[in-house]
Order: sequence, then C-alpha cells, then structure tokens
Amino acid sequence: MSEGDSIERLFVAVPLPTPVSERLVRMQPPSQAGVRRIARNDMHITLHFLGRAKTAPVSQSLRSVEARQFSVRLAGRGSFSLRGPRTILWVGVEPVAGLIALHEKTAKALSAVGLKLEGRPYRPHITVARLAARAPRDLIESFKGLSQPEDDIDFECSRYALFASETAPKGARYRELGSFPLNAGS
Repeated sequence: MSEGDSIERLFVAVPLPTPVSERLVRMQPPSQAGVRRIARNDMHITLHFLGRAKTAPVSQSLRSVEARQFSVRLAGRGSFSLRGPRTILWVGVEPVAGLIALHEKTAKALSAVGLKLEGRPYRPHITVARLAARAPRDLIESFKGLSQPEDDIDFECSRYALFASETAPKGARYRELGSFPLNAGS
C-alpha cells in the first residue's frame, strides 16, 4: 500500500490561532484525576469527523472546495454527555454564514467521494476538556459559571485542514495532514 493509500482516523477542522487557543487553555478546569485537558495545539473547530478513511481521496476532494475567509466569534460554554459517564466541556462558536457555508461545501465534496457523514445538526464548538466518571461533578457547573472571557474572542479563519487522530494512553493527539486556504474576500 502506498502512502497515499493509507487509511487513518480522519477529521476536517478549522485550526485555532495560537492567541485564541492560549486564552482557551486558561479556561480549562484544573488538572486532576478524571480530567483530560485538551492540549493547546489540538484545539480546533470540527467541520466533519470521518472515521477511518483513505487519506488521498479525502485530501483530493477537499482541494476542490471553494470558500471565502470568514470571522468567527466564540459564544458561551457548555457540556455534552457522551456514552457512559463521560462528558466534554466546550466553548461555543457562533454559527456564522461563512462557517456554515464551509461545513456544507466540505460535506458535498466528501460525499462525492463516497464518505458517509454524520446526520445530526452541526453545532460548532471547541472542546477544551474531557471528563471521566471519576472527575468531580461540580467541575461542569463551575466551568459553565465562569465569567464570560470568551465574549471578546474573535478571529479570522483563512484556512481549514485535514487531520489524523492518533490514540494514545493519555488521549488522542492530532496530526495535520493537509491545509486548504480559504479565498480572501473582495
């Protein structure tokens, strides 16, 4: 099998600028048993989780997407319950037109190469921590009750990327496989 035929656990996302991810790190709960903080370099806005797929056709399909740069504003915090007693803590992303258009255009390109995408509604967010059952339950409410430091966080999105997710004992790590520029506005 050639390198272009490799099968990896893939997702498509908008990477965060370093100053944004550094601010989000300061919002994470303290490191303790049952809390897995997301590394600054691993924070992103997921467009599509693909699961195991061949990298070459996915990358090729994403090269065909034409979309404009856009500005994103963070808004609110919350949590999602996952299978079992696990929870993720997230910071919300306003669903601005440019982000929604990029989500839809990448979906169309990925579907064209036969990938089956999630059917649930798109809820843009940035995961900042994952909680196991043994994490103190009051962490969720204290995270949601923080003052609103994300209210003044906004940034320009000038690219999106294809990532491979690699599992490790201390949690998944992400490796960028390709970057795709967004067109500058006129």
